Amino acid sequence: MVFLLIGIFLYTILYLSVDRILNRKESDAIYIWGDSQTFEGLDIELLKERTGQKIYSAAQHGAGVYDFLVFSEKVPERVSVIIAFSKLALIRDKNRDYNSTGLSLKTIRLLSEHGYSFEEMYDIFQRNIIPVKMYSSMSKHHAASVTINESAKEGLLDVFSEKKGAMDDKAALYLLGLKRLVEKECEITLIEFPINSMIRSNEMNSGIKNDLDDFRRNVMDFCTIDLEQDITFDQNENYMYDLTHLNASGAAFITGEIIIDELDDQQNNFYLINNSYYEWSD
Repeated sequence: MVFLLIGIFLYTILYLSVDRILNRKESDAIYIWGDSQTFEGLDIELLKERTGQKIYSAAQHGAGVYDFLVFSEKVPERVSVIIAFSKLALIRDKNRDYNSTGLSLKTIRLLSEHGYSFEEMYDIFQRNIIPVKMYSSMSKHHAASVTINESAKEGLLDVFSEKKGAMDDKAALYLLGLKRLVEKECEITLIEFPINSMIRSNEMNSGIKNDLDDFRRNVMDFCTIDLEQDITFDQNENYMYDLTHLNASGAAFITGEIIIDELDDQQNNFYLINNSYYEWSD
């Protein structure tokens, strides 16, 4: 028993030390969180160039509620944060989330209070035993094209055709993470990236759209949004790579638009892109 306690103590010290090195905190920086829509939807290099600030992006393909809670726990106080809660992050199955942002027992405890099973939490624990670098200062984008990649169409239509049982628990957990950022007095910029309009009918018929709209209203009320703005794409150019992700032109356009309003204006901002839907005909 004594050796076990000593082992746990040494592991904790080692983990925290390595994590502190990998994920340093700076107050004069912009922090980003989101899933693949954010990873491919913002131009980090352009953001860095236009703002003159360091950028720490925790956006990852498949990032989910565990990852956001860890992000909200680690981000410094009173910094600028850019967040995008994608529709897929709320809808998809829990076991398809990234869940690999680093170990947080406090966050795992929150999951236990919101419908996560022991097996699901143990899987998350195992994924995060080794410290990982949470932030990146680079982004990659698909080249602009006159066509949209529709290879994932059938899978997306299926995902948006039925509400998953975990959706309400996920929404509640996202709001808890948002509460942390509000309490840390962070300046919050929210972005809702569009999905292709061919998914809209499935979203509406399944009842998912009503829940997503309710979640958006709750998020905006919680943050006390100072500026709400619609950003509209020029329909003479294709800004999307596939049905849910922007291409390089789209990422540069959106990044330029949100910089116009200054990210350090001590306001909480919300940007709705193309009214949440995108239409493009080749």
